[in-house]
Amino acid sequence: MGRKSKAQKIIEDQNGDEKYPDSKYIVIYDFEEGNNPRQFYDNLHRLFDHYGGCLIQRSVAEVEGTKASRAVEALAKGYGANVLRYRVMKDT
Repeated sequence: MGRKSKAQKIIEDQNGDEKYPDSKYIVIYDFEEGNNPRQFYDNLHRLFDHYGGCLIQRSVAEVEGTKASRAVEALAKGYGANVLRYRVMKDT
């Protein structure tokens, strides 16, 4: 059995109830001096496969639910990024 990915470790570390399960979140991350590690994006897509979500831009992810947003935030911080996380609501 191989090693667990950073994404899998973050997923397994998530505990507790989902605070806002139906809310959309925007997670914005910025790596120092344009350093965008390939492994970060591989792990980010693993999180998307588990929770759902997509990239809006190279440094902006959209996900649904508090756990997913915290997972993306933890992953980005783990790779040294500065991160902002916003809960958003769609204007009707």
